[in-house]
Parts: sequence; C-alpha cells; structure tokens
Amino acid sequence: MRADLLRALAVVAGALIPGLWTGHPFMLVSFALAGLCVWYMRSLRKVAECVHHGAPESLPDVPGVINDLGREFETAHAHHAEWEAKLTDYLSRFRDAAAALPDAVIVTDRSGRIKWANDRARPYLGIEFPRDAGQRIANLVRHPSLAEVMGANEAHPAPRVLELPSPMREDLLLELRVADYGDADTLFVARDVTDLQRLNRMRRDFIANASHELRTPLTVIAGYLEAFEDGPQGCPPDWGPKIRQMRGQALRMQRLIDDLLQLSTLESAGEQPYSEETAVGELLLNVQREAQTLSGASGHRISVEAEPGLCLSGSQRDLYSVVSNIVFNAVQYTPAGGGIRMRWFSDERGAHLAVTDQGEGIPAEHIPRLTERFYRVDKGRSRAYGGTGLGLAIVKHALARHDATLEIQSEPGKGSTFICHFPVARIVRRPEPRHTAAGVS
Repeated sequence: MRADLLRALAVVAGALIPGLWTGHPFMLVSFALAGLCVWYMRSLRKVAECVHHGAPESLPDVPGVINDLGREFETAHAHHAEWEAKLTDYLSRFRDAAAALPDAVIVTDRSGRIKWANDRARPYLGIEFPRDAGQRIANLVRHPSLAEVMGANEAHPAPRVLELPSPMREDLLLELRVADYGDADTLFVARDVTDLQRLNRMRRDFIANASHELRTPLTVIAGYLEAFEDGPQGCPPDWGPKIRQMRGQALRMQRLIDDLLQLSTLESAGEQPYSEETAVGELLLNVQREAQTLSGASGHRISVEAEPGLCLSGSQRDLYSVVSNIVFNAVQYTPAGGGIRMRWFSDERGAHLAVTDQGEGIPAEHIPRLTERFYRVDKGRSRAYGGTGLGLAIVKHALARHDATLEIQSEPGKGSTFICHFPVARIVRRPEPRHTAAGVS
C-alpha cells in the first residue's frame, strides 16, 4: 500500500509542475490520475487472467497492492495444488485397494448409472469399466430383487442385502450389498457366497437327517419308558423315580429333535410368497387356551386384544409357531399369578403382534443374541423349564419368510415385550368381531 501511495504522489507531482508552468494544473493532474487508474485496471486484468488460467508465473511484477494480490494468489494456488495432489493420491489408493479386493465393487449415482467399477465386477456381474460407464446397473444385471432396490424409496423400502445368481456363471451365488455412498452415489459390493451356502446346506441336511434318524429310536425308548411308568409290575420300587426321570429326558430330546427339524425346514425353504389368509385373532385365542393349560396351577392371567378383521397373508403353521413360542416362553418365565398380554393391531407402518409378560426381564447385553440357536440367558434355569434353546431362532426364521422382523424390549425387574412387525403388503382385512378375552386365574 505504501508503494501505491508513493506512486500516486509521484504521478500527481509530475503532472502538477508542468501544470503550474502552463497554467492548467487541475487538468494535467486529472489526466495523470486517469492514466494511473487505467494502468491499475490493466494490471488487475492481467492478475485476473492469471488467476483464471492458473498461471502464477505470469503475474505482473508491480510493487504494491498488485504484488500483494499476486502473492495471495500464489499461496492459494500452492495450497490448492497440494490438496489436489492429496485427493488424487487418496483416490488412487482407494481404486488400488478396491481393485485388489476379492469382491466386486461398483459405484453408481442414485439413478443407478455406473460411475466406476473394479476388475472383479467383470467375472461376477459382467460389468467392465470404463466400457459400461454411464449404463444403468439394472440394465446389465437383470434380477427382480435388484430392480426392487433401484425402485425403492422411503415409502417403499427394499432390502439392502440380496442374494442372486451371477449373470456370468449359473453355479455362482452372489451376496450383493447396497449402501449410500457420499452425497449422491450408491455403492454395490458383490461377494461370492457359493461355498458358504454349500456348507450351510450341508449343515442343514446333516441336522435334518440326524434328527430323522434319532426320532424313531427315541420314540421306541419313550414308549417303553411310558409302559414301565404306567405299569411298574415286576420292577423294583426304587425304579419309579428313575423311570420318570428317564421318560422326562426322552420327551425333552423329542422336543429338541422336533425343533431342529422345524428350524431346518424353515432355513431350507427360505422366503416364499404365501397366499393363505390367516385369521390372527382366532389363532391368538387358540394359543391363549393352550398357554392357560400349560400354566396349570401357576394361574397366569393371559389376555388377548385383537383388532377386528385384521388378518395376514402367510403360512398359518409358521404364524402359529411364532406366537406359541413367544407366549409359551412368557408362561415359563413369568412368576405364578403374573400377567401375559397379547395385542394384535395395525398402523400406517403395518401390522404388529406384541406379547408382554411380567417376568424377570432380560439384561440389555443379552438381547441381541436371543435369536441365536441354543443361546440362553440362564442356562440352568432354561433346562429346568424344559426349553430347547431354539424357540426364538424358529421365530426369527418364520418371521423372515413373511418379510417381518422381531423387536425385543426388556428391562431387568420389569418384564419383557416381544413385538413382531409385519409389512403393509401382508395385511388382509375382512369383517370380524373384536376378540377380547382374559384367562381365569
């Protein structure tokens, strides 16, 4: 700024002296200042051109504000170049890492147009970059589940994890995960799960075959033990309690085998589009009567509240399994005389079945694992009640076949609530009187 002031004073002085000599000082000073302004404008234009073209080496060397602007531009340009180099390096590392992954990675915009894909996308999905850049992924990978994902929105959500066969190899099964990426992109990651599915199928087949093979000898053993228990003639007197204990354990093993077979069936069948209409209100009343019988002398108060005419499209057998497993667990873990409440209702999100008990409650750290096979919060107590540890695993898989989810709310000392959420698409409505009943203590 000092250099600019000195420059302006020099120009004024240089015009003022001849102006005084000629008798026109004001006019000559005005012309001089106008020329100085034009010179500054031309210098600033050169600075603007250098900024526009990104060429700091072409900046005019003019002491004062022009040089100050030039230095600021050089600093900003250097910082920009540094950040650009870093971003380029990060992008290069990301692409190198994505290219080295054993999974296929595809980046699209929100409309599904491909922006980038790694090398693994070609053998898995037939997508090659940059050849397929700008193509819609749903046009290259034609599968109903993927089309559903691309057409999903907040009002009609779709699963974000899919299983679909590879369009390149029929024997290749892929797990495709979909996630929002950045502000306006979508990330697709496809993984080969063929071997995993084969191992799972072998495990299910082994459990099913072993259970079938064990069922017959167990039935024979249980039958003989029942005969001994009903007619102990010829048996020593002290055999009675032992026979009853053996028969109880044989029945427990039969229940375990039945649950293993049911779980294996649910896992093998997967998700199927059921069209059977199930009157859930009537089903709840049937389960209520069975639960009251199971309660026996404990005198639990079991109530049912069902929204009139609210039915489900699904498997009645699977839905009965869902309700009975949850309610019978509530009977087992609720103290004598406690209350168990079943509610069946709907809202804008779908239909909901809630079972609330007055048991001891479940610590929060156990809740995420309750649907695992054979997981028990209190192993000793669970076995004492005759539980197999498979009830909630069956519930989870049966609900998955109906596009439904299980929510568990519990707090130690305050009981538990198990809520099954069914989507709107599963709801069927028909005229039906409201069911409200309460068990007799």
